Amino acid sequence: MNSSFPQFPKNVMIGIWDGYCNLKCPQCPVNSPDSKFKIKKGKMSYEDFCKILDECKPFRPRIIPHSEYEPLIVKDVGRYYRAIKDRGMPISINTNGTLITPSLASELVDIGVDSITVSIDAFFPDSLLKIRGFKDIDKVNGAVFNLLKARGDSLIPRVSVSFTRQRDNESEEKAFLDYWLQHVDFVRIATYFDNLVLAEPIDMPRKPCKFMMDQATINFDGNMRSPCQANYEGTNPVGNVLESGLLEVWRSPVLRTIREKHLAGDYAGAHPLCEKCEVWTFLSTQDIDEGDLLIRKSPFATIYNRKDRLAGWDQESMNRLNYDNAALLT
Repeated sequence: MNSSFPQFPKNVMIGIWDGYCNLKCPQCPVNSPDSKFKIKKGKMSYEDFCKILDECKPFRPRIIPHSEYEPLIVKDVGRYYRAIKDRGMPISINTNGTLITPSLASELVDIGVDSITVSIDAFFPDSLLKIRGFKDIDKVNGAVFNLLKARGDSLIPRVSVSFTRQRDNESEEKAFLDYWLQHVDFVRIATYFDNLVLAEPIDMPRKPCKFMMDQATINFDGNMRSPCQANYEGTNPVGNVLESGLLEVWRSPVLRTIREKHLAGDYAGAHPLCEKCEVWTFLSTQDIDEGDLLIRKSPFATIYNRKDRLAGWDQESMNRLNYDNAALLT
């Protein structure tokens, strides 16, 4: 089969401190007390991190310096983020916000982090307790305002909040959306999923997963997950980027075969995780122009972008989310 794939990932997710988080959210698929996954914990050295960044630099992918865990728990996290910006690459992080003090907010802004999403998932303390395991909602809301104050009139970082709809918070969705659209650049409302399947049924034909084409997820030890980030335990990795290099692992026959099977519609044959997975819906989007908002909608999530803050939307960085046939494997 004559297939064409991006020559290098457009998004590179690097687990600097895999398995470390300051919360144990009951609903988290990997870090809740009841999680069924066996997660290998470990820390990537600064030198290994920079080795990966040096290989990424000519391609300028978006760097996501964490996997499923809290990114700001990393000791001397600013040093890692400066290494990314020193090489001219964009950074996006998703945080629970509990560690964002005014001083850390200022540091993240000074470094030039491009996008920061604070996952809140609640509007009232009682629902926060059920979903996040603590009820100090003023603390997590305050983290957002620390970022906004530190940013001032600058366009970056784009500051957003997210809310994953589930039984314990669904009645708060509208209040959450209406409140936060007054303050942040965009709000993401996501659909809860369990075992890679959305809680709400979808009505669209299956498509090849763009994450398979666009994103590399690298664990603390240099192993690249197969087939994608959704392999939380990191079993049967594609290869090790610290030993073989990211480019070689990305172009490996194993990943090529998985991608080809996706394009052929053979999802069960691609990888056991792919057969029933619905995470592919995240990037099956449509844009809706509605008043003061540009709404990007998919079965997985709806993103409400404020038009008056779109100037901070780094189009080049955001476009890395979309499969682009212009950059091909040779």
